[in-house]
Amino acid sequence: MKAPNLKAHAISVSSRYGRRSLPSVGLIVAALLAMATASACGGNGDDKNGGDGDGDGDGDGDGDGTGGTIGDGDGTGGTIGDGDGDGAGGNGAGGNGAGGNGAGGNGSGGGGNATGYNCDPAEGAIPLLGLEEVEDGFSEPVLVTHAGDERLFVVERDGQIHIIENGSTLPTPFIDLTDDVRSNQSEQGLLGLAFHPDHAQNGLFYVYYVQESGAPDGHSVVIEYAVMDNDPNVADTSTEREVLSVQQPDWNHNGGTIEFGPDGMLYLGLGDGGGSGDPDNHGQTVTTLLGSLLRIDIDGREEGEYSIPTGNLSEVMETAAPEIFSYGLRNPYRFNFDACTGDLYIGDVGQNSWEEVTITPVGVGQLNYGWKIMEGLHCYSPADGCNMTGLTMPQIEYSRGGSGAVIGGTVYRGSEIPALRGKYFYSDTIQSHLWYAQYNSGTNMVDTPTNIGTEVGGAGGIVAIQNGHDGEIYMANRATGTVLKLVAVE
Repeated sequence: MKAPNLKAHAISVSSRYGRRSLPSVGLIVAALLAMATASACGGNGDDKNGGDGDGDGDGDGDGDGTGGTIGDGDGTGGTIGDGDGDGAGGNGAGGNGAGGNGAGGNGSGGGGNATGYNCDPAEGAIPLLGLEEVEDGFSEPVLVTHAGDERLFVVERDGQIHIIENGSTLPTPFIDLTDDVRSNQSEQGLLGLAFHPDHAQNGLFYVYYVQESGAPDGHSVVIEYAVMDNDPNVADTSTEREVLSVQQPDWNHNGGTIEFGPDGMLYLGLGDGGGSGDPDNHGQTVTTLLGSLLRIDIDGREEGEYSIPTGNLSEVMETAAPEIFSYGLRNPYRFNFDACTGDLYIGDVGQNSWEEVTITPVGVGQLNYGWKIMEGLHCYSPADGCNMTGLTMPQIEYSRGGSGAVIGGTVYRGSEIPALRGKYFYSDTIQSHLWYAQYNSGTNMVDTPTNIGTEVGGAGGIVAIQNGHDGEIYMANRATGTVLKLVAVE
């Protein structure tokens, strides 16, 4: 217990170097029944009331929320679920899909630390599943991840990161950023953590948070640190280096994930800047970093804080900000790379009606994911007759049922439950659903998602679904302050 137009391209892996001396430079609810705040990912609140995010926040869905699958992007079939499990339709998905002709990347390594992942095919029957508590006592944990070894790193929204080692939380925080982090609104705070692919050698890691600053709603920043030379369980705050800063026009839709891809580049998902219905159309404006998936080269810089790798959007759209890899996102709160295939899974929180997950094959970028032209597979602005030409459609959507927030998860790559290998897990933190689905890269479709929310005792408050170093799946429950593990129930 814790003490108190579809572009495929090959992408290259940057060169690595050893540790360097760095200069010093100056759910949604706390408890779902106790707080009725907006979604931690921008689910309702501002979207329904235009106010301070105090919407009902208690949405229980409108049925068993089995998700739904769509066609291959050419309107050639598939079904679209409506959250009731009745699979309404068979009209396929318009647009050109996310398929394309694949492309480069090495298709392995996920976040660069996947040394113990099991990429063997699934085998056997799927057993009864449950969630086992690993550790409790955390204050609004929003992420659990690893650094390539058995330790679990737990990110708390107020600015601390803790380490679980050998089943117990270490008494000293890995890092304490509470003085720097703005967390007074439900979607602000310390949201992301990523370890350099060569962390074991160079000790580098990166945090993403909303910074306490002079701007009315803060800046979203990516900061680099190294661990202490004599203690890998404690960060050396004197090595702080600001990599990226983006001013936020509002307090919500800040995204939340930073992740190293299979190409060794650092990816960051930024929301559209907040406000109901993307009032400034950031999702479709490529001159701003908001509403986009960014991709930068941390290691290849000759001057400045990073360099721009080949394959970003500006190669095909001259006006695009050079950091943008793909755009058209509302609030990509959680995304992950499959450690074995390199495919990218993005959970994008919906506006009023539809939640969505889009799967992009490894190495494919320069895409428009559609917001705010589309919400899921449906026209949003305009509400009818929108032009879907060139848009990349989601493989999964489901009805928000009045309230919801999709939590993009990860693909199971462990050994303890062999039948689950290759299954993608995702959830809705408000509706308390937890699904898994199988992606077929050949058809660019998923099978009908299976909802195990009731089976595991509910998934309300879960805001992160991540792999451990061994490919097993761990989850952070912001409402209960716990870290959980997906297990087979004997």
